[in-house]
Amino acid sequence: MHVTIRRHPRYRNLRLRAAADGSVRLSAPAAAPARLLQDFVDAQRGWLLEHVPDEPRPVALPDLLQLRAVGETWQLRPDHPGRSPVSRPETRELLLPSGTAATRLKLLEGWLRGHARRHLGATLQELSKDTGLPYSRLTVRGQKTRWGSYSSAGSVSLNWKLLFLPRDLMRYVLIHELCHSRHMNHSPAYWAEVARFVPGLDGIRRRMRDADRFVPAWAGGRGSG
Repeated sequence: MHVTIRRHPRYRNLRLRAAADGSVRLSAPAAAPARLLQDFVDAQRGWLLEHVPDEPRPVALPDLLQLRAVGETWQLRPDHPGRSPVSRPETRELLLPSGTAATRLKLLEGWLRGHARRHLGATLQELSKDTGLPYSRLTVRGQKTRWGSYSSAGSVSLNWKLLFLPRDLMRYVLIHELCHSRHMNHSPAYWAEVARFVPGLDGIRRRMRDADRFVPAWAGGRGSG
């Protein structure tokens, strides 16, 4: 059984999470020693055997896409005769071609990536203008353990799964990355900069620790659907 480790400076405790596809993730403080992590996993063997199947369960396609970040709910229609997804914005319907579940899932993820580029890109541009925090370019990816990043060259990378988060959490992630244009670290000065643009920052950060519950299981999160 493979356990993916996600370290972060703001984590204070060790936490195991099992996804519907059989994958397991361990969240840990950045400075936690490897031996401590191994001992923790060993101590949780009983829990892992109970919650993680020997064979990954097949992930079914959803009937609905609830994209909280942009205030949209889409109905999926899985029997479109073409080769590419077709969206009908007026009725919020997304038509997927016939085929295997794996193929349609790949097409769905591709559509969501494009949707994220358009909508998150527009929000990022607006926030950059409003805050005066610059960036040079945007990429949209499907990171397994990160919501976004900001490079030394000013490039912002965002996770398309941000579409599933409530809008205030999505907005926080975008501002979080833009603030790295002033501080390429997580120093007190950096967090003071973030606080200028994010009301109730402490509460937002607490909610972000459990944000993957909004991401459905078929997309790698802990949510239903």
